[in-house]
Amino acid sequence: MAIEFAKSLFYQVNFLPPVRLSQDQLEAWHTKDSDVTDFIHAQFKDGEPLRAFSSPLTLNPQRYEPIGRAFTDKGWKVLSEKPTAEGFKPYYSVLEHDGLHGRVVKHAGKRKPDDQVAGGAPIPLSGDFLELDPYCSLLRIAMVDRIRQICAENPDEFDGVTLPRKELCEIQPGRLKDESLPIDQRFLIVAEKVNCLSWKETVNAINSMSKQEQEALADKLVSLVTKAGLADATFSNVRLGRADDLTEAGNRKIFLVDTEPSNVMILDQGWFNNLFAFQSSLEQAGRIGTYALRILEATNWPNDHRAPHFIARIKEHIETQKSNNYSKPKIGLYLISVIALTALYKKSSFGKYRKTYIFAVLTPLDIGLAKSVGHTASLITFIIKNQLIMQDPSLTQQDRMDKALQNPWMQRAARIQGQGRMIMSEEQIIAQMRAQGIA
Repeated sequence: MAIEFAKSLFYQVNFLPPVRLSQDQLEAWHTKDSDVTDFIHAQFKDGEPLRAFSSPLTLNPQRYEPIGRAFTDKGWKVLSEKPTAEGFKPYYSVLEHDGLHGRVVKHAGKRKPDDQVAGGAPIPLSGDFLELDPYCSLLRIAMVDRIRQICAENPDEFDGVTLPRKELCEIQPGRLKDESLPIDQRFLIVAEKVNCLSWKETVNAINSMSKQEQEALADKLVSLVTKAGLADATFSNVRLGRADDLTEAGNRKIFLVDTEPSNVMILDQGWFNNLFAFQSSLEQAGRIGTYALRILEATNWPNDHRAPHFIARIKEHIETQKSNNYSKPKIGLYLISVIALTALYKKSSFGKYRKTYIFAVLTPLDIGLAKSVGHTASLITFIIKNQLIMQDPSLTQQDRMDKALQNPWMQRAARIQGQGRMIMSEEQIIAQMRAQGIA
């Protein structure tokens, strides 16, 4: 593991610049539809809906289930789901209401409280780990703009890629201009509801395609995911248009119904905070997004044999992405430093600095070893502390879940893990799932 960490220091890693959201930009993104604004103001006037959308999302099922019921009592339909030990449960982050015809509402606040750790999808499906950036919900619109630009730069390759319109809407009157409020407490997102296939219909449509069509679609989606850095490229978010919904060039439309940037795109919080932000590289997000395309159905993917040619081509891309690209400037700079140190070492006057020379040459391995030990130690501490929390008879089930989510050792393990991890083989993942009784 230390060798892999050491190698990762020389990988080509690209990051997106932090996004700066000025007041002018927020106002430009805000909906101009007064009917939408009036409806949101009336629905989020007070009570649980207002509290839920003015606070970070909770990951505790004992907390979010009552919140979901509060929305359904007011006529909302809960569209999102979260996996739990008991299966998938409704999650209140995405909502629909008959009073907002043709639109859905999405939570735009922090993805989690500051003292909790949450991984981006899909954590257990690759050797990479994404810790969700707090503001990635709000940055959905910025990600839409980025993907539109990529499609515009590659019009032939990405013909048919369609992004539903997304706008901000202040939760209550006056919040748009109230800069004293934290930015994540001021808005929610109103997204266009598009006429596309459901995720099940999308998978079945791919399955009905010819071998050539399945492979071409796989190539197109992987190229889009890796260029955009779209980690959450599950078929809950990537949908096909209907068979007769074609572009002028005759290509079937592909809808990206959710463009949450995980933490490949982060909010600009000043140079000091940006320097220490846990941000994912485009390469890392692309690897996770590519693997997400392999999962046709989250509850049964190891045994799902639909779309065989699509899956085979995705597997080829996964194998290709295991071979990380090395950065020539990084390697060149390291070699220059070794040569310079060697030249200095040969001088008799520098002989006494032998230990310094050896340390400088072996520094990447030293760092890799330190990160490997730190990562393993943090995970062991997390497991031990979590076990103690779960066995504490003085805590309620809800309190146990809150404390487990607040465990700082999991946060440390996520940050130590770093960039450039190798994707696990599918056989390893299935073996792990079977050992846990999942598959």
